[in-house]
Amino acid sequence: MDHPAGELSGDLATIPIVEVVQAIHSAGGTGTLEIDAAGQRRRLFFREGQLFLAATHPLARRLGELVRRLQEPQRGGHATPTAAALEARSQTSDLVKRMAQVIAEWRQGNYRFDGEPGGLPQELAGPLPTLRLIMLGSILGADEAALIARLGGFSSQLVARESPPELDALGLAPEEIYLVERLSQPMTVQAVLSESPVPRLETLQKLVQLKVAAQVRILGRADSGARVPPTLNAELVRKLDERFARDLRDEPLKLPVEEYRRRISDLIGRLGGMNAYELLDVETSASADSVQAKYEELARLTHPLNEANYGLTGLSPMLSLLFERATEAYLALSDPERRRRYNEDQEIDIKASTVTGARREVEQQQLARQYYEQALAMAARGDFHFAVELLGLAVKLDRKVDYFLALARLQAKNPKWAGRAVDTCRAALELDAHNPDVRYQLGELYEQLGDLDRARAQYTAAARENPNHAQAAAKLRHFSESAVARKGGGLFDRLFGRRDTE
Repeated sequence: MDHPAGELSGDLATIPIVEVVQAIHSAGGTGTLEIDAAGQRRRLFFREGQLFLAATHPLARRLGELVRRLQEPQRGGHATPTAAALEARSQTSDLVKRMAQVIAEWRQGNYRFDGEPGGLPQELAGPLPTLRLIMLGSILGADEAALIARLGGFSSQLVARESPPELDALGLAPEEIYLVERLSQPMTVQAVLSESPVPRLETLQKLVQLKVAAQVRILGRADSGARVPPTLNAELVRKLDERFARDLRDEPLKLPVEEYRRRISDLIGRLGGMNAYELLDVETSASADSVQAKYEELARLTHPLNEANYGLTGLSPMLSLLFERATEAYLALSDPERRRRYNEDQEIDIKASTVTGARREVEQQQLARQYYEQALAMAARGDFHFAVELLGLAVKLDRKVDYFLALARLQAKNPKWAGRAVDTCRAALELDAHNPDVRYQLGELYEQLGDLDRARAQYTAAARENPNHAQAAAKLRHFSESAVARKGGGLFDRLFGRRDTE
C-alpha cells in the first residue's frame, strides 16, 4: 500500500511520534516521514510499513549486517539459535532500543508523511525491526499507573489473539512467549501479575508491548494498537477545535478547578482501556442524538483552551489527545455503517436487534435530516469543513436532492473541490433531472471552471424548468450582452474592427 491515508501530517505535541510510526506500519505505507523541529529536518523511510535507513547513514552498514545474521538458518536445521544469532539479536535489540529512545524525544514540531515511493533514496538498508521499535517506544516514560491504565485496569481480562500478525526478525523474547502462552485462556491483569515469574513492572511493560503488537487483546475493549491513523481527521479536528474554542470563549466551563482536575485525571487514567461507547459514556444502543449530546459535553470538557481558562500549565498535550479521541469516538458511532464496522473491529457484543427494515430506514432518514440541519447551522457559523463532512453522511443515509444541492454549494466554496461539486450536482440530477436549482448550481460550477458553453446550457435548462428563475435569467442576459459586446455595436465597428476601450 503506497498511500496508507493520503498525505499524513500533524503536530507532534498532539500525537506522539511512536503513534505516527505505528499508523504507517499498520497501514503498510511506503514513503518518507519528514519531521521538522527547531529548524532541523529529519527523515524516516518506509517500505510496506517497515522502517529503513538510508545507506549513507552511519548505522546502516551495521544494521544490514545484524539483520542478515538474524535471518541466517539455524545450525543443522534445528530451531535452537546459534551463538552468533543470539549475539546478533542482543545487539539489534540494543540498537533498536537506542533508536526508540532517540525518536521518542521528538516531541515538538510538525510531521508529514509523503506516500510516494519515488521519493525514497535508491539505496536503503534494512528493514529495521519496526514492530519491536514501536513496542519499545510505547512504554518509554510510562510508570506503573500509566501501564495499568493502558491495559484497562487490574480487573480487565486479557487473552491471546487466535491469529496474531506476523512478527519482525526479532520475534518474541522468552518472557513474552510465556505470557502469550499463559493467555491462551482469558486472565485478569491482576491474575497475570500474581503468577508471572518476572518483576511486576517488567510484566506490565511486556503486556503493554504485546497489546501494541496485537499479540494479546483486552476482551470487549478497543485495541489502541489498531487505531485509525491519527491524522485521518486532522483537518476536521482542527475545525472542531476552532468551533469549541469559540463556544468556550462565549460560555466557559463552570466546574471548580479541583473538580475539573479530577475529571481530566480520571479520563487520562482510563483512556487506554476505554472503547468509544465508554469514552462518550453511552450505551451500545444509544441513539445518534445521545451520541451527539455526549460528544458536545466531552469536547467542551477536554478542549485545550481549558488549560488557559483554568490557569493550569502542562495540561494542553493531554487535553489535545482526549479531544481527538473524543472526536474519533463520535465519528465512529454517529454513522450507522461506521458504528457497525467499529463494533465488528473491536469485537463488541451487540445483542441482535429487533428493529425491522422499515423502522431502520425511517431512523436513517431521521438521522440524515439531523445531519443536514446541523450542517446548515455550522455553515452559517463558517464551519464549512465539518458541515461538508455531515452532509456527506446525510447523502449516504438518504439520497435527497436538497442534501446533494447543499453539499455541492459548500464544496463550491473551495476552488479545489469544484470537480467534486460537479459530481455532486450530477448525482442530484440523477434523482431529479428537472430541478432548476440544481441546473443553476451546475451552471455556476461550469462557469467557475471556465466551461462557458456548458454553463450557458445549464442556465438555459434552469430557465426552461422555471421561467421565473430570476438568477438563471440574469445569467443568460449577461451571456447575451457579452456576446453582443464581443461582436461590436454596429456595421462600422464590425467592418473596421473598432473596439470601445473605455
